[in-house]
Amino acid sequence: MNTAGVRRGDLVRIDLKGRLFIATVRGRDPETRRFAIEPLRPGVGYRSASSREIVEHWRERPLRDGRVSTTTIRSGDLVRLAPEGRRAFVATVLQKQRGRLRVRLLAPDDAVVTEQLRDTVRHYARRRRTSR
Repeated sequence: MNTAGVRRGDLVRIDLKGRLFIATVRGRDPETRRFAIEPLRPGVGYRSASSREIVEHWRERPLRDGRVSTTTIRSGDLVRLAPEGRRAFVATVLQKQRGRLRVRLLAPDDAVVTEQLRDTVRHYARRRRTSR
């Protein structure tokens, strides 16, 4: 995958030794050309990945006045939701409908739930996959 557009704060799907997981990019080492990553699931111990191990990429969308622009959220994008009184989580958008998002949780059980659109704190737009 072409990793020229991968930046700090973006989310990437990693395939390391057959194990697929999603991680936040923390930086890039210019000498080794590896990415420092932080997996979303606590049980994953990998902390770096090469460009060959990155399978998919979601770019973090900028905030406007400290708020997420909810008009650009589409199916296939990832969102970080922080519902009131509950812990924040990352989910894949399945459908957007009248102030609500139907999402599939990434961890721990891949359940499908409906959440308020206003609970969105980060939006990650899917980047097109390019050849390796």
